[in-house]
Amino acid sequence: VSSLNTTASAGFNDTITNQRTIEATVLVDDGEIIVLGGLIQDDEEITVDRVPVLGDVPLIGNLFKSENKSRDKTNLMVFLRPTIIRDKDDAMHLTQNRLDQMRQHDMLQSGRDYSKIDTLVKP
Repeated sequence: VSSLNTTASAGFNDTITNQRTIEATVLVDDGEIIVLGGLIQDDEEITVDRVPVLGDVPLIGNLFKSENKSRDKTNLMVFLRPTIIRDKDDAMHLTQNRLDQMRQHDMLQSGRDYSKIDTLVKP
């Protein structure tokens, strides 16, 4: 899982990409669900608000500024449900079912009685 680090510090505006990975070997039956977890992300943010000019004055500047700290901790869990595709017919059946789900979702979201997905998929 990748995410962008949006914090900029000391004049550096480079984009930093955070990457978290899971590597596991599991044995799961067809259609059963396995949960992989442990991708913990701990974000800490410090913001400083100050009165212009007065907040920068040595010694008394702290009277005119405030510092807020916030911490956000998330634990990403990955749910997997494998489907074993044994032949071409299984693949076609699963593909058609998924395409039908996407069409229904598109029509429900757009309020139309047709799906624009059909313009993207060649019969």
